[in-house]
Amino acid sequence: MNISVLIPTRNRPDHLRESVESICDLAAYPDLVEVLLYVDDDDVQTPRLRWKAIERLGRYEAFVGQRWGYSRAEMMWNCYRDWE
Repeated sequence: MNISVLIPTRNRPDHLRESVESICDLAAYPDLVEVLLYVDDDDVQTPRLRWKAIERLGRYEAFVGQRWGYSRAEMMWNCYRDWE
């Protein structure tokens, strides 16, 4: 069984790193966890991030798309579903 964590993020690499590290520290089997990021298309740094915590994950993927904002978060998830 794998666990998927969907995280919308925008220009907050320190907060994102803390979140990924926390997920890895709390997971009994971090290699069975996939972290999927939805990154706004004007955020060029986040898709390139690499930390030790990311190496512990089963999968790490950054999807870049239109900026919807949190009030329209459902649009991010619908876009993600279309990419699978």
